[in-house]
Amino acid sequence: MKKVIFALLFVVGLLSLNLASAGNFEAAQKNLEGAMKAEVRGEADTIRDRNRKPIETLEFFGLRENMTVVELLPGGGWYTKLLAPAVADKGKLYIALGTSRVEKNVLTQEGFEKVSVVAK
Repeated sequence: MKKVIFALLFVVGLLSLNLASAGNFEAAQKNLEGAMKAEVRGEADTIRDRNRKPIETLEFFGLRENMTVVELLPGGGWYTKLLAPAVADKGKLYIALGTSRVEKNVLTQEGFEKVSVVAK
C-alpha cells in the first residue's frame, strides 16, 4: 500500500510540474473518455472508475495531451490504460519500476506501442 501511495504522489508531482503546459484539459478529456470505453479495459477497470473518478482526478492533476508523464509502479495498468491514449498523439508516457504485469498484459495490446519502459 505504501508503494502505491508513493507512486501516486510521484505521478501527482510530475503532473503538477507541468501545470503550465500549453493547451487545455478538453483535448485530454476527450482522449480519456475514449480510453475509458476501450476494449482493453475490463469490467474490473470500469468498476474502479466509480471510486477513482479518472476524469476529475486527472483534470485536478493538470493533465494535458502534450505532457510527458512518468508512471511509477503501474501495477495492473489501470492508469496506464488511461494515460497512454490520453497523451499518445502529442505527449509521451513512460512507465518505471514493477512493470512486468503491464508489459505482459497491456503493452502487448494495440495502441500501447508508444509507451516506454525506463526501469523494470
